Amino acid sequence: IFYMSLDGVEQAEINEIGDVNITKNGEFVKGGVRGDYFRGSITLKKDKIIGLDEGSVEFWFQPYKHNSYSDRNVKFLSIWPPSIGFYIFNGLGPGERPLSMYFTKDDGSLTFIHSSLDVYPGKWYHTVITWEGKEIKVYIDGNKTGESSDSSLHTKYNDGFANQIVFCGEWQGDIYAEFDEIYLYDKALTEDEIKNAYWRYRDKSKLV
Repeated sequence: IFYMSLDGVEQAEINEIGDVNITKNGEFVKGGVRGDYFRGSITLKKDKIIGLDEGSVEFWFQPYKHNSYSDRNVKFLSIWPPSIGFYIFNGLGPGERPLSMYFTKDDGSLTFIHSSLDVYPGKWYHTVITWEGKEIKVYIDGNKTGESSDSSLHTKYNDGFANQIVFCGEWQGDIYAEFDEIYLYDKALTEDEIKNAYWRYRDKSKLV
């Protein structure tokens, strides 16, 4: 329902959502996953921009200057409401800060979905997060890295929709992440669809 190539283009190439307010803090850079990419933050804002009963978000990112060995609590994606984040976990030491997702449940507590994946600058990571009812899944580079059936994203804190999605790469002038090829879907992608979404950029001979 929404696609931004970020190949030096300010707006979305596909937009079935309507009038989305798109703001960027950063700059376009040559040589991304395919064409240009964006270094900094991208905010998509619209009332009911995506449903929280079922949907998916897909994007490529790479850390800029930061990594999961020496840094922690570095967020790459934020969806509101409810509070949904995808970030370098706030672990105590090296090896305890993998890529993780959290979301708010009906009782106000947080559920965490931890991967075992550390991240470093200079490498692109293909990320897909899907949700359908209580089934929340995270995929990195075509492989499922974590899942939860603890709670739906549709809670008493929202009306079943999110109003803002931020691909977080800038905070108070500090640039810390880069993004490319952003997609929003109104369905939960299947595992085969996610693998194809990865391989269409990396090796088309492996498409299924």
